[in-house]
Parts: sequence; C-alpha cells; structure tokens
Amino acid sequence: MPRFPIPEILRTPLESLFLTVKAMDDSIDVKAFLSRAIDPPKMEAMDSAWTTLVDLGAVEGEKGTSRLTALGRHMSMIPVDLRLAKMLVLGAVFKCLDPSK
Repeated sequence: MPRFPIPEILRTPLESLFLTVKAMDDSIDVKAFLSRAIDPPKMEAMDSAWTTLVDLGAVEGEKGTSRLTALGRHMSMIPVDLRLAKMLVLGAVFKCLDPSK
C-alpha cells in the first residue's frame, strides 16, 4: 500500500474539472490554473481533456480565450460523465424524455 494516497486532482476526470473551473470563472485559462497545483496533471492529459470538451461542444474559441457554451454550463451542473450529461441535456431540450414512463 502506498504511503500517501494519489491526489484527487490526478484521480478525477480532467474534463469535469475543466468544466467546473470554467463555470466558476469563464475568463480563466484552465491549463495555467491547474499547472500551479502542487501535483499538476500532465500536459498531454490536459490537452486531451481540452480536445474532448471542444468535440462535445462544451467550450468554444481558442485555448487562451475560450468560453463556456450554454451546453457546457448545463453539463457542468450534472454530476455524471460528460457524454451522458450531454445526452441528458439534449434529450430534455428535444423533449425525448417522458417523465411518466
């Protein structure tokens, strides 16, 4: 058993962490912010997380001047995997969900 546990920032999905940081302050550069952590995530992992967020439509713009989309803001409030959160939000928008069933 390791002497110290793995830091939570290295155990949580970076995509969710990126969205949480962006939801708190939309003008912040998330990579620079997370790079100042005691045990920062690897840059390759942060690049991959960023690409995933762009592909999902949660953020738009360049890396330094990115903005959270409306979809991304709603996704950041749902505590599930981002792909499932996108499905739930879009399902509600397009009225594909029937609460009576």
